[in-house]
Amino acid sequence: MTVMITAREGSNYLNSFEEPHVVLVEGKEDQALVVALIEHEALQGFHVHDMIGKDGWTGKLRAICRVRGFGKVVSLGLVRDADNNGRTAWTSCRTSIAAARLPLPNIPGQLQPGRPSVAVAIIPGVDSTGALEELCLPSFQAEHMACVDGYFRCLASPDASSKAIVQAYLAGLQPSRRDLAVAARHRALDLTHPTFNSLRDLLQEMNSA
Repeated sequence: MTVMITAREGSNYLNSFEEPHVVLVEGKEDQALVVALIEHEALQGFHVHDMIGKDGWTGKLRAICRVRGFGKVVSLGLVRDADNNGRTAWTSCRTSIAAARLPLPNIPGQLQPGRPSVAVAIIPGVDSTGALEELCLPSFQAEHMACVDGYFRCLASPDASSKAIVQAYLAGLQPSRRDLAVAARHRALDLTHPTFNSLRDLLQEMNSA
């Protein structure tokens, strides 16, 4: 199964929509995970677009609404990192959606009916902080994480950042993986883990729209 993948700039520049279900993400790692989940669940008709960052989504979303083929889009999902405040990210997404005059979701993770139906997913959650690393960490193998924890204790860095922990874990895989995007593409993540259920459920709901 093929999933359409584009970005806001570069060789995969977005110039049209051919698929009925569109997911907007803020980076290549989020894009790789969403694509991996779509393929793992054998979902059909998806286009995953990298917005390249979290800034300026209001203007970018308005521009996307004018891209050829957008009128045929059935469902639209916005996937954003919580960063320092998941509620702030959620409010920012709603502001962008309202400015684009699209159906406005009232609850994170649920499709707001319309044409297209629209939903917002905040990673790792609307009441959380962090980003893709915090979403993926619970899925990592416990025995390997014990080694990672020991590594940082040896370095006298017990409070290592989630990004550093993820990098150490991925480096210890056989073969090692450079980042979460590579790990997702090569199915080195446990996509069956419950930590991915909210995002998985949203993609399945979009697929049924």
